[in-house]
Amino acid sequence: MKIIDVTDKHAWDASVTSSHPFSFFQSWSWGEFHARCGRVVYRWGCEQEGKLLGVVLAVRMQGRKGSFLHIRHGPVVHPWNKEVMSALLAHAVITGREKNVDFIRTSPLIPHEESGVEFFRHLGYRESSLHIMDAVYDWILDITPTEETLLSGMRKTTRNLIRRAQRDGVRVWSTSDSSALSTFHKLHHETMRRQSYVSYADKELDEEFKTFAEDSSALLWFAEWQGKPLAAAMVISYGDQAFYHWAGRSSEHQNIPAAYLLLWESIKEAKKRGCTIYNFWGVAPPDRPSHPWAGLTLFKQGFGGELRHYIHAQDFPLTSRYWLTWSLETFRKWQKGI
Repeated sequence: MKIIDVTDKHAWDASVTSSHPFSFFQSWSWGEFHARCGRVVYRWGCEQEGKLLGVVLAVRMQGRKGSFLHIRHGPVVHPWNKEVMSALLAHAVITGREKNVDFIRTSPLIPHEESGVEFFRHLGYRESSLHIMDAVYDWILDITPTEETLLSGMRKTTRNLIRRAQRDGVRVWSTSDSSALSTFHKLHHETMRRQSYVSYADKELDEEFKTFAEDSSALLWFAEWQGKPLAAAMVISYGDQAFYHWAGRSSEHQNIPAAYLLLWESIKEAKKRGCTIYNFWGVAPPDRPSHPWAGLTLFKQGFGGELRHYIHAQDFPLTSRYWLTWSLETFRKWQKGI
């Protein structure tokens, strides 16, 4: 068993998507997106007798609070094997020290069980100070049933609002044309101001969309009423999943349930593309009804599905500067009331 640099895109994506759960944060295209933004990207695989047993995509992030190797939703090991996971993480630590970064941050999609937490604790990791980072609580819908069955499995209110949007004349459309990004940004910015959260800069969202669109894996969705865009979303397809990644909604005409019809149409399109899972992405913890994401969570859960709970992001400190990061993130978490 040895650690290698992986240079074959198809072999990489085949390895990631053969494992469940997985996300596009470990896709080849996610690495390409970061490379185009000027970041250093590492793609390592654990190989034995010519077969990839696991892979890890790590991105070197640099900011005011320090530098770190970010392994989002990885390493990806299938089937689960502690030896393979340990080897990939050990290689990340070795590289981090060589490249003088301050810490390693990983958020593998491992079910939240004490055994998983203990595994990382044994390796010297500690829980990240960030709150529910990288969709620790994830809402998943199996979309293999018929459209009629999916509708019947929704909350009654959600089903009625979809039909009302249709009666009200809401028009939903999608595109892979990047010229529509300006309209998306306007709605996304409105939502950020209203909900007081911070997203990627526009130019990075643009680069993300363009990178995935090159593989026909990204669509911008819009819902219009009387010619005015009221809701938008960026949906990423990867493997057998469609991910409801970014979204925005206008503060005008909130009585028009445009977002409900938009999401339903994107689910139907995901089925046509051969996806079996619609991933609504992050939701609030079930024991936090006052959480800032509570309204968004109620909206997503109305479409049916189930909750997945993964272990929290884990950090491996490499220098004393890590504690500056820890302090800043802890303060921001407290400031936001989460």
